[in-house]
Amino acid sequence: MPGLPFDTATQFVALAITLVAGFFFGLAARSGRSKWRERYQDEELRHRTYRDETGAELREAQRRLRELENENARLRAATPGVVAPPRAVDPY
Repeated sequence: MPGLPFDTATQFVALAITLVAGFFFGLAARSGRSKWRERYQDEELRHRTYRDETGAELREAQRRLRELENENARLRAATPGVVAPPRAVDPY
């Protein structure tokens, strides 16, 4: 077999052992992917839950703000328009 970098049977056996070992190392490295996928999905679920909770809190805060603004406008309309202006205070 001219042109191959391997000439002897020992070199071919070493190549075969290297390829088989590489295959097994590849299998060993691949087994951890499901662990990382599960961690990613758990993190994604936590993020989605956090986003939903903060969105609900924001909507509740905006609803409460509108409620308070309406109450403030109602109280302003109910009070008389005569209010004493603030006095200027001499700082000295």
